[in-house]
Amino acid sequence: MTAAQFDADLVAAGLRAASSGEIRAGAAYSGGPAPPPRTLWQILEATAERFPRAVAIDDGRSVLDYLGLLQEVRRVGDRLASVGIGGGDRVGIRVSSGTAELYLSILAVLSVGAAYVPVDVDDPHDRAELVWSAAGVCAIVGDGGEWIWREVRPAGAGARRPVPGDDAWIIFTSGTTGTPKGVAVTHRNAAAFVDAEARLFLRGDPLGPGDRVLADLLVAFDASCEEMWLAWRHGACLVPAPRSVVKTGPELVTWLAQRRVSVVSTVPAMTSLWPADSLHGIRLLVLGGEACPSALADRLVRQGREVWNTYGPTEVTVVSCGARLSGGEPVRIGLPLDGWRLAVVDPASGQPVRWGEAGELVIGGAFLASVFLAAMVLSSGYSWISASSGWAALYLRSLAFSAGAFSLLCGLPILAKWTLVGRWKPQQITIWSLPYLRFWLVKTLVQADPLALFTGSPIYPVYLRALGARIGRRVVIFSRTVPVCTVIRRLTNVSFYLELTGDSSYVVPYLRALGYRLPDFEQTGSNFGADLEHETPFLIDIGRGTMIADGATLIDADYSSTSFRVTPLSIGPRAFLGNAVAYPAGGRTGENCLIATKAMVPLDGPVRANVGLLGSPCFEIPRSVTSDPRFDHLRTGEDFRRRLRAKNRHNLDTMGPFLAVRWVHAFVITLLAMAAWELYRLHRPGRGLHPRHRSPRPLRRHHGPGRTASARLLPHEGRKGATPRTVGR
Repeated sequence: MTAAQFDADLVAAGLRAASSGEIRAGAAYSGGPAPPPRTLWQILEATAERFPRAVAIDDGRSVLDYLGLLQEVRRVGDRLASVGIGGGDRVGIRVSSGTAELYLSILAVLSVGAAYVPVDVDDPHDRAELVWSAAGVCAIVGDGGEWIWREVRPAGAGARRPVPGDDAWIIFTSGTTGTPKGVAVTHRNAAAFVDAEARLFLRGDPLGPGDRVLADLLVAFDASCEEMWLAWRHGACLVPAPRSVVKTGPELVTWLAQRRVSVVSTVPAMTSLWPADSLHGIRLLVLGGEACPSALADRLVRQGREVWNTYGPTEVTVVSCGARLSGGEPVRIGLPLDGWRLAVVDPASGQPVRWGEAGELVIGGAFLASVFLAAMVLSSGYSWISASSGWAALYLRSLAFSAGAFSLLCGLPILAKWTLVGRWKPQQITIWSLPYLRFWLVKTLVQADPLALFTGSPIYPVYLRALGARIGRRVVIFSRTVPVCTVIRRLTNVSFYLELTGDSSYVVPYLRALGYRLPDFEQTGSNFGADLEHETPFLIDIGRGTMIADGATLIDADYSSTSFRVTPLSIGPRAFLGNAVAYPAGGRTGENCLIATKAMVPLDGPVRANVGLLGSPCFEIPRSVTSDPRFDHLRTGEDFRRRLRAKNRHNLDTMGPFLAVRWVHAFVITLLAMAAWELYRLHRPGRGLHPRHRSPRPLRRHHGPGRTASARLLPHEGRKGATPRTVGR
């Protein structure tokens, strides 16, 4: 089975199959009815009402029952409310793991209607800053109740009870495949997940106040939500484990016995370190986050213990399916939770595959309804049009669907603007923040609206008024403004010239001609690769002896909602930038700094010099290796100049064929275009030979052996009074 792919047609077909009679014929499965919508706060209150004196959390230093837990949470929540934090806000959480304070902070944020954005205390500052900026965090809660205010101000809605549509948390992916991506989960989806798992595990002997649930996962990992709510949904006790204990690996199992833990949710790699005979007190073991080997499953399954393998991407609210493991059988991902739907479909047909066949996994449910709405609409429209009988019905259905789709495309940006932004107000928007994301999304939709093409017509002012613009009567608007910086960027980032001169001596004068500052530059013949981008070339300064590989992007401009600002960008001497490095203005690197492929350039702290930077966020490695002195004589003198001349000749030899191929390509395209135009001129209606001027056979005149001449009308002579011309063959 390949990784889940969310192709629009594939998803639409798979989800239709998962809710139709095709379920019996193929690999499409639906869970039971979705739990009724509610919030996580309602779950906690209901548990506290049922088990007020049951222990809710025990971190080894303090013990709180559910009544005491609610009192402490409300005390911290009142402090949040007093500073204006409430519904719609995002609050960063960076409290040490293994403490009750961490979980009290999370619940307090939920209690006032805000969403929590967790970051581990051991995470680098750059990652924490990236997460909080992208999520639009207005404040950060640290150890000891420390508060740090951000530039983003609270939304102003004030503290209130959360509603199902409010975001409960925003958790970011690890970023191993690129930039970390934030996933916002609403209370409705989170509570549905918690209630669905309550129907899944230990049906014969459900969890309750006598159970103790291990909390060893980082709260920045979405599976930590499963740990918390396995306890708080059932009146069990949450037992946080300090990081120092978790990192010991095999010794953690001794700690579990000492703390009388009975429920564990963790990754298979962790359990592989534990002796199977040391888990006597564990009656529920939930595995997920990575593949579980069959041999490990066989070792963990015991009488009186349920072992489950679960699966689900972060985007589908922690877990979407699960299978109870039993010894001697293959490990499967199981069936969907109540409210979820799964289908393994054939990518070609979009239909569920049969048992034993491979396909692509499609996950559906109420939590993804908005994601796949467009896919369902398009697929349904195509099916409706294809079912037409006759050309007339096909035309009418196509016309009707096109008109509906056009109306939807015109109205969606207007609806999005009023829903996401409301009426524009003068304000400062932090770049890459959540408000900036909303602004960017609305701006993109508004510019992509088909009504934006009606400039100069009476429709365009109506469109702008619908967006909230105040426009007088009898006004005609013809202009759509383009920022000047955008024009400069496009004119100076033509890839053809870098493909021609890159990795050669000629790229240096080309970049100087664009505006790069390259004083006293050391020519090596390979200073820059064949793929380089910038915002504006006029403020870029690159030091002597620096080399930049392919795919580099020099970011020397900042953009806001109303303007842009160009900023000088400087790269120190004798530096090396690996492939696909994005170097921003203000990068804190100096002389002799190696920046590895795709490494993140630091923006704070001391200037890094004579070091190597690897990773994203980056970490330092020594760069003190002495170069081989046997080649020092090649860096200067006549031998260097001779070799550089040889390389230049080789570059010219390769530039010639490159230009020739491009010229032939352009020539062939031009030739085909001219031939097509000539054929069109000859055969377009109304410009050919009138029927009464046509001869049933060509007129021929004898010119001796092997020579003939034919008379034909030239294209412009096919009119009354025209006489034939003789054209030799």
